[in-house]
Amino acid sequence: MQRILMINDLLTGGEVEKLMQDLVKCWHTRYEITIMTEDYQAGFYDFYPEDVKYITARPAYRLDESITAGLAEYPNENSNVDSTGCSDKYITAKSAMYSDGNLLKRCIYKVHKKIHTRWFDRQTAPGTFDIIFCMKEGRLMKQYFYLRASVRYGWVHTAYQSDDHPCGVYENDKHEIAVMKTYTGIICASEQIKKSIQETIGDPGNLLVRDDLNDVEDVLKTHFFREDRVTTE
Repeated sequence: MQRILMINDLLTGGEVEKLMQDLVKCWHTRYEITIMTEDYQAGFYDFYPEDVKYITARPAYRLDESITAGLAEYPNENSNVDSTGCSDKYITAKSAMYSDGNLLKRCIYKVHKKIHTRWFDRQTAPGTFDIIFCMKEGRLMKQYFYLRASVRYGWVHTAYQSDDHPCGVYENDKHEIAVMKTYTGIICASEQIKKSIQETIGDPGNLLVRDDLNDVEDVLKTHFFREDRVTTE
């Protein structure tokens, strides 16, 4: 049974997440599927079958935002600035962050993060998966392009002329094309999206148009690992 990893930033919420759920419902009896999100979201098995595995890139234990929020709130405060250039409110926020209770939370978080990172590296080691789907373009496609499998696909759901084009994620258009070329194929949700990529950044040479579930499964049978792929930083 082939092993598939699907990577997304969210578990639920939009059209991409609904597509991911639909693909899993169609495939989970024929493939061994793992879903990966960046942050842990509760209620995974409310949306997915019990034979689907769930992993996260970040540890489930997170620091309370109130611990660090104060530091960002007052750095430019002009009133009551001491000799170091920090306002009294900033100093109060920093003191709270390093109080005994919060310091313990920070230590626990660091331990959890180190353990989770080692676990995550084992879960996604080369050879663990036969097929990888990166479900979104832009930052997600760039951040996890290093994960290896025999066949890897990126997915683009939004036309690049729109405001959702991943500006600022890549150094330039050549960098984005280089990342796209590390994938076996880049699945475009429509012919219009494919054309928009070609007109906006150029053609990486591996763009595919697939707009329904049967078409998506077809790429698993007709496209294989590109030996001429390039690597990028």
